[in-house]
Amino acid sequence: MLTGDEERKFIENNKKITELLKENEMILRRSGYNPPLTNYTLEQSEKIGVPSGYIRTVAAFNKKYHLQEICIKRTIRHNITYALETSDLLNFIINRINIWGSVEAIFFKLSIVNFVSVKVIVGEWLEHREYRLKPICEHGRYRGQGYPEHILHYMFCRYYGTGLHLTHDTSKKRWIYG
Repeated sequence: MLTGDEERKFIENNKKITELLKENEMILRRSGYNPPLTNYTLEQSEKIGVPSGYIRTVAAFNKKYHLQEICIKRTIRHNITYALETSDLLNFIINRINIWGSVEAIFFKLSIVNFVSVKVIVGEWLEHREYRLKPICEHGRYRGQGYPEHILHYMFCRYYGTGLHLTHDTSKKRWIYG
């Protein structure tokens, strides 16, 4: 948790960053650009950076979610981690940038679609192959043979924490969050 002083500094920094971004937009407009229709292109190293460590690495996801136990094939593990890295970026945008209305709703929907893409990657791969994971999440569920929906429950709990719960209602073929 942030202390009162840390929170004030954090908010003050956000205000400074916002003002600098506005100033950059004014510079572009005065120079004849009309973002987003026409824009100035910067080199990668000159762009605004996401703080180091916010988007976790392939190695970090492999370790945290035991992906070697879920998928033996490296390309499948990497596809899963790329989707999870995208989730980190969406998390950053949603939690650090003041967006609203339909654009905000789209970012939340993108987050859900991204998670479902992990479900599809894992589910499709596991449906046609042998797999080894016997997941036991913090809810104490699914001891024994791991089925795709159990593995996804395990990953969901590890990614979003135990406050959220993901189950698969096989009778209705749907996922339940709560």
